[in-house]
Amino acid sequence: NSEAHVIEGSTLYMNSKHYSNGTEVISTDGTSLGLLGGLELDNGESDRLPNPRDLVADGLGKVYFTGYLGNTGRELYVWNGIQTLLVQDTLPGNPIGDQNGDLGPTSLYTWNGHVYYAQDDGTNGIELWRSDSVTTTIVDELNPGPGNGIDYSVEFADGGPANLNFITDPDGNEFRGGGPLGFQLYKTTGFPGLNTT
Repeated sequence: NSEAHVIEGSTLYMNSKHYSNGTEVISTDGTSLGLLGGLELDNGESDRLPNPRDLVADGLGKVYFTGYLGNTGRELYVWNGIQTLLVQDTLPGNPIGDQNGDLGPTSLYTWNGHVYYAQDDGTNGIELWRSDSVTTTIVDELNPGPGNGIDYSVEFADGGPANLNFITDPDGNEFRGGGPLGFQLYKTTGFPGLNTT
C-alpha cells in the first residue's frame, strides 16, 4: 500500500512540487494546503535530490514515508498529526547510492498499528523491520549474520488480525528472480524474533 499519495482521516497527503521548496510531502483537507509540520526535508534542494516517497497511513493518525537528508541519507519519517519526525537513523551516515533509495527503507506496509519495511542497517543485511514510530526493530533475521534475508521488492498482504503475509526472495537479491531458491511465501505475527515461517 505504498503510494505517492495517501488519505488519513479527512486529509490527503501527497508528493507535490512546490514552487519554492521543490518536491515535498504536502497535505490538504480540501480547504488549505501546506507542508507537513513545516518540515522541508532537503532544505530547498530537492530538484537535485530524490523526493519523499512510499507514503502509507496506519489508520490511527500517522503517515509514514521515506525522505532524504544529506546528513542521514534516505530514512523513515512519520507525520504524527502534529509534526514530522525522523523515526530512526537505521543506517547512520550518508551511504553511496541511497539517494535513489537503494539502501534506505523500501516497500512500506502498515498492519496492526505498525509500519513494516525492508531495510539494510549495514550489519545484518536486508531484513524485515517494523516500527510504531516509537520503537523500531528487526522483526526476524531470516538469514542471520551479514547476509540478506529478504529483498527490497518484498510484497506484503494482510493475512487477517493474526498474521502478515509476505513474499520475497530468501536469497535477498534485489532484482526479481535473481536467487536460486526463487520467491518464497512467509507469514509473521509481527512480534520480533517470533513465528516468522
